[in-house]
Amino acid sequence: KLQKNAQLWVLVVVVLLDLLAVSLVVPLLPARYRELGVGAKALGFASSAYSLAQIVGGLALGALSDRSLGHRGLLLLSFVGAATAYA
Repeated sequence: KLQKNAQLWVLVVVVLLDLLAVSLVVPLLPARYRELGVGAKALGFASSAYSLAQIVGGLALGALSDRSLGHRGLLLLSFVGAATAYA
């Protein structure tokens, strides 16, 4: 039981760090887009595309988790992908 509790805390910390990284970057995007001369419509489109990609990706990853990789395998793959993206 102690090992399961430790694994749960590791998972919570990793997810928290991932969400922290995203929450630090996303609010800065509108200012960065303005610096690059991107208009309001393009900013709205980029935000909508991000949300749509989250929905489609979540559904695809959920199906992949249920069918082949399993929950643990997909979670590890997602963390590796996020770490690679942030590096």
